[in-house]
Amino acid sequence: MGELMKRLILLPLVFCLAGCVVDVDSRIDKIGYELYRVISLSPSSLSGIGILEDAAKHEAAEYCRQAGLRLYIVEELTTQPPFIGDNLPKAEITFKCVP
Repeated sequence: MGELMKRLILLPLVFCLAGCVVDVDSRIDKIGYELYRVISLSPSSLSGIGILEDAAKHEAAEYCRQAGLRLYIVEELTTQPPFIGDNLPKAEITFKCVP
């Protein structure tokens, strides 16, 4: 197989894999006395809700770890399919950091 043919076959594969990258936006807000909320959002309906849940939990655990504490999840909320219009994938975790 010629070099040009190999490149023509690999090019669509590279674009396909690049499109599978998930962009997750997370932020932590203090919502009460020793109570926090992290929300993970995806700008695309292609992201799996499990990925967003994992990202939110990781963000919360890291926040607590930096304070020398452990994560205690108070509540977990996720949006439900179908992900169309304003109903994009979102995971929200309310948590505390405990000793």
